[in-house]
Amino acid sequence: MIEEQIKRLIELQKLDLEIFSLEKRKNAIPEDIALLTKEFEDSKKALKEVEDKLKQTQLKQKEKEVQLSTNEEQVKKLQGQLFQLKTNKEYQTMLSEIGRIKADSSVLEEEILKIFDLVDDDKSKIEEEKKVIAGKEKDFQAKKQELTNKLKDIEDTVAKLKEQRLTMTPAIDKEILARYERILNAKNGLAVVPIKNEICQGCFMGLPPQTVDIARMKNKLTFCENCARIIYIVEE
Repeated sequence: MIEEQIKRLIELQKLDLEIFSLEKRKNAIPEDIALLTKEFEDSKKALKEVEDKLKQTQLKQKEKEVQLSTNEEQVKKLQGQLFQLKTNKEYQTMLSEIGRIKADSSVLEEEILKIFDLVDDDKSKIEEEKKVIAGKEKDFQAKKQELTNKLKDIEDTVAKLKEQRLTMTPAIDKEILARYERILNAKNGLAVVPIKNEICQGCFMGLPPQTVDIARMKNKLTFCENCARIIYIVEE
């Protein structure tokens, strides 16, 4: 009897709606994990920026220290040559050059001291940022694990529902089941819907009285002329 087949389709539809809903949630979880991961990775950018800044500052410090060392060596060398000079003019020129290098070294020393302060400041910022990142990572791992557990639970539930579905489908006519499943896949998991107040509850469009009457007789499958879903009358 078609009426009995419709009743079985209605029960199958309830199960399939649950499966489709769970599948939708399941498919969204990897995206949620990816978004969560991106947010965590983005939060580490601030730390990398400070670390990169520290490297640049330390490189600048090293360059100035090398220059200062070079200046000191140059001064020693020039001072060693002072007593080899033969004229007072040469002697004064050498002293002037030594004075210039020493003045340059004095500026370098001040710059190096300032850089020391910048390095200490960057190191402090890095330590603070690492503490923040550690807290965020703990939160990230907890949320990721929660989503992973949820995904496993959904997969287990879907597997059980699909097993239940296998026990229901043999009682449905193969041709009717095939048509139902084509509509199910085409309409995002909703193939069988009731009629309420002469309105299809799938597309919410009005139905001709003749179509409603045919559905009421329950002697053949009735389809909505707008959305092509299988429709049935809700028993009062």
